[in-house]
Amino acid sequence: MKLNKLLLTILTSLIVLSQVSAQSTSLATKRANKLYNQFNFLDAAKMYLHLVNNDSTNIAAKQKLADCYRLMNRSDLSEVWYGQLANTSNTDTHDKFYYAQALMTNEKYEEAKKAYQQYLLTLDPAGKMANEITKEIAQIETLFKDNPAYTIQGLSINTPASDFGPSLYKNQLFFSSNRQEPLVVKRIDVWTNMPFLQIYIADIDSNNTCAKPVLFNKGKANGKFHAGPVSVDPVLNDMYITRSNYIRKPQKSLDETVKLKIYRLVFNPATNQWGKKIIDDFPYNSDQYSCAHPTISRDGQELYFASDMPGGMGGSDIYVCKKDGGIWGELQNLKHINTPGEELFPFISADGTLYFSSNGYFGLGGLDIYQIKNAGENGGKPINLGAPINSSKDDFAYIENGPGSKGFFTSNRSGGIGDDDIYSFTKDGLKICGEVIDDATKAKLEMATVKLYDGTVLKMSMQTDENGAFCFEVEPNKKFVIVASKQDYTTNDLLVDVKTVTQNVQIPLKKSTGILLDVLIIDAKTKLPIGAADVQLINQKTNQEARKITDANGKTFYELDVETDYKIIASKDLGSNSIEQYFNNSTTFNTKGIKTPTNFDITIELRKEKPDIGIKIPDIYYDLDKYNIRPDAAKELDKIVKILKDNPTMEIELSSHTDCRSGARYNMWLSAKRAEAAVNYIIRQGITPYRMVAAGYGETRLLNDCVCEPDNNSPCSEEEHQMNRRTEFKILKF
Repeated sequence: MKLNKLLLTILTSLIVLSQVSAQSTSLATKRANKLYNQFNFLDAAKMYLHLVNNDSTNIAAKQKLADCYRLMNRSDLSEVWYGQLANTSNTDTHDKFYYAQALMTNEKYEEAKKAYQQYLLTLDPAGKMANEITKEIAQIETLFKDNPAYTIQGLSINTPASDFGPSLYKNQLFFSSNRQEPLVVKRIDVWTNMPFLQIYIADIDSNNTCAKPVLFNKGKANGKFHAGPVSVDPVLNDMYITRSNYIRKPQKSLDETVKLKIYRLVFNPATNQWGKKIIDDFPYNSDQYSCAHPTISRDGQELYFASDMPGGMGGSDIYVCKKDGGIWGELQNLKHINTPGEELFPFISADGTLYFSSNGYFGLGGLDIYQIKNAGENGGKPINLGAPINSSKDDFAYIENGPGSKGFFTSNRSGGIGDDDIYSFTKDGLKICGEVIDDATKAKLEMATVKLYDGTVLKMSMQTDENGAFCFEVEPNKKFVIVASKQDYTTNDLLVDVKTVTQNVQIPLKKSTGILLDVLIIDAKTKLPIGAADVQLINQKTNQEARKITDANGKTFYELDVETDYKIIASKDLGSNSIEQYFNNSTTFNTKGIKTPTNFDITIELRKEKPDIGIKIPDIYYDLDKYNIRPDAAKELDKIVKILKDNPTMEIELSSHTDCRSGARYNMWLSAKRAEAAVNYIIRQGITPYRMVAAGYGETRLLNDCVCEPDNNSPCSEEEHQMNRRTEFKILKF
């Protein structure tokens, strides 16, 4: 939509009363202002131009003239007049902003760069914002290069009129248009000299091919004045409609204009139809400002919209409100994405990504479409979608169809059929796509929650569609964890190794049996939770394995079968660049005799060590001058056996040490025999011999100053000698 008319959908409707400027003294100025306030910008511009030609110092007339050309989308002429105003000492700050915008739309990027910097310096004398804009300008060439993942095509339903604001409901496309219907007399919008906007609907197939559109005739959504765009609640099927503020007659604001409101058309499940009348019950509607362009999250709990209500960041901002007890609750201005410019047409996708249009960032010109993966306060910086989605003109009203590989947007770019045209797009990026199914019946599970994790970081979340399908855009050569959950089912997750091709997966969910196991993985020394640890549950009855990854709190959970033996193995890979590594650790348990429903907890500690560092094995004792393994020593060596079994690639040195008493040569022999005996014991427990080295060090590696040589005497106490009589192992290879 031309920016002038686009602002119309936020700032005002065309139902106005003339407002004569009280400050103007000349008849010509009064007449020009009257035309301007009636949105008759063409005739108003002619009169303002006459006033400026008669008096080149008439700044007020120049500003109005520049505004007229901007609102008529004449960026060539608005550049001329805003350019003069931008270089005037007493000009309004917004004139500098509009001048930079006009240069951008006219693709004069170097000049636009300077204009933006001048504008930002008036807001930010320290120049921080200007420096940011300079960085964005440096990326302009990249944005203009067509992204090969996108293919766009104009729709057959476009006309020479304005067709914009697509939205989808089942197999139908809704949009707004001011096309002239044959043999129908309609009210005329004096701004465009075209009929008022009305809502149309067209059947659409899987290839985004549209049938012939017809007027939407439900609930008197269409009427005398502007109607559309619309958005349908995915859960309740209620329709939310942008519409001029009137039911029986227009409701005027204090500035004598009729604003826009968000109306609701209630869906009746009993009749499978929308109601007979629209309802004005959105709590943030007002006669004094506009609320428009609603979009509702997949779970029906969040509503995003655009408004020029007081207290915002600019001309219009994006807001969000969440349901609280079935009604729309507290309002939040998304200040981290809003600018002094216009933010319009929000769309929240199935994976939680927010798309919107803005002219407040340094883009390709006019309105550009942006995305932000997380719309919350810590969501980062919006990303410009670049060409071919964006152009130097106005690009807006982006929506997705299904998992995100297809969709629609609106643009008034060159080469279109009319004023504004609706385009379809297909996107062939790298993705993880799949479906969530019932493990027993294989039925596709709709509205299951699917989350994508990069390590412990939640990247995206969405609900499956009616076919149980989901799709995430991902980066190549990374591993991701997908977690699927649904009420009455046990949560399941899947590790997906994405290389350079799209991955297709299936995640089965089992009906809940009532035995839930909560697993906590912690560091053995610090007792702190370990996130992104790998947890493998083995059903020892069926040998089936289930693998999960702990969350940031070191937790994950499983649903268990009754009367079953299980083994659980935990591990954490710190990467090849880390000196320290965690040992794998395991435990066994069973559910025999457990009554349902029940929950129980298991905590597994992972020990982190460096290679080539001696680790003392406590409580290894030998009889005097003996090296056979006593039963109490065997219990301690069994712990080493478990470590080696849990870590099948680990290789160790097992060493024995003595105190300084007895001869040094004898001590060396005795320690070697004791180490050898320990290794032989471990071999008999099923550990491969090549994974161990036996070493006896005698009294050569004392831990204190208890030296007996040369006369085999020492003043040390028995406790001090005991410190040196030890058995250790050290890791040679993880």
